[in-house]
Order: sequence, then structure tokens, then C-alpha cells
Amino acid sequence: MAVSEPTPPRGAEYLWNAFLALSEARRYDQGDPQPLSLLEIKAWTELYARPLSPREIEIIQIMDGVFRNTFARVMRTNEKRREYLQGK
Repeated sequence: MAVSEPTPPRGAEYLWNAFLALSEARRYDQGDPQPLSLLEIKAWTELYARPLSPREIEIIQIMDGVFRNTFARVMRTNEKRREYLQGK
């Protein structure tokens, strides 16, 4: 089953693009994506001169939570699939 890339609501593309840019520089620990910190978000806004309101930062943090939860779910599914195939 192919997974299509999510599309943000009209007018929110700038938040989606900010999230993608922040996520590209994300840290990983033992293969797991780490949450985007407020310091990383602040540094990004200053570096690219793209101020974000507290609400916009909250939305990016929500996107980050969805990303990390989805990542974990996909990894668990893949692990179960591997275990099933190895057990055959």
C-alpha cells in the first residue's frame, strides 16, 4: 500500500514547510527521532528570519508529536512483520 505525502490545509503551507525544515535537522537517538526542542525552533526562526507566534510553535510541536508517533507505529509494524516472516 503506497503512502501519499500529506498536504497541509490551504494557508498553512508555511507551517508545514517550517516543520519539514526543522525535521530535516532533527536529532535521532538509537534510531528514534527526538522531539524538536524550543531552542531548535527558536534558532531556526532567528536564522531564517521567520518569526513564529506561540500558537504557530504549538502547531509545529503537534506536527512533531504526530510524526514521532507515526514513526514509532511504523517501526513496530515493521518489526512485527519481520518476526512473522522469520517465524515461517
